Amino acid sequence: MASNYFRWHTSYWKTEIHNDIKNKCYQKLDILIPIGYLAWAENASLKELDKHNKLINKIYEVISPHFEHIFVEKRRGTGLIQIFDESELVKGKQSRYKVANSDMLVLDEEEKPLLVIEPETSASPKTFGRSIPIYTIAKKVRIGKKEYSISSPLLLLIVIPDQSRTIQKTEQLFDLEKKLKEAIDFEGSSLKDFAICQIGDLEEALGRFKDSNGYCSYSSL
Repeated sequence: MASNYFRWHTSYWKTEIHNDIKNKCYQKLDILIPIGYLAWAENASLKELDKHNKLINKIYEVISPHFEHIFVEKRRGTGLIQIFDESELVKGKQSRYKVANSDMLVLDEEEKPLLVIEPETSASPKTFGRSIPIYTIAKKVRIGKKEYSISSPLLLLIVIPDQSRTIQKTEQLFDLEKKLKEAIDFEGSSLKDFAICQIGDLEEALGRFKDSNGYCSYSSL
């Protein structure tokens, strides 16, 4: 029986789950989890990772003609892209101030942090909206071993996959974006502006950023 289970030790209960779900045995020892469940969970995790990677690839295809300095975490020689909420990082205490890892970061023509892009495979506002408050307090970015101070407020672009009801979802995102901006105090924030869009609307979202935030130097947008 041991070969068909993964043993998770605990001081409370032991549950043996057989083909007959009604056949359960409880003891104060450990929990046995079927190997089949672990395989299913691993497969689901790999599928989610594949969706995430495909979304990153699509985003890169859209933005690469517009920007020179694009960094994608753990790709093309880029290490981790780490976000900190303090501008001065004390050696040995840096983990205390780390608030996030970013998937994609764009530097401007002077190689200063300009645009953070967060690919989110979930279409749930609760999930894809979680990064917004983080970037309001961001003070420093580290790409690999190189550090960049956030001297000018950042732009944040949250991109989700195209949904089956594309027009309806676009309208929902515009409405949600407006309400969130009304609720956030941008004064003194490290975040200048943000947008939430489906991958099919990414070009338009970039254009809106140029028009509303004065980045006219990016003439191709």
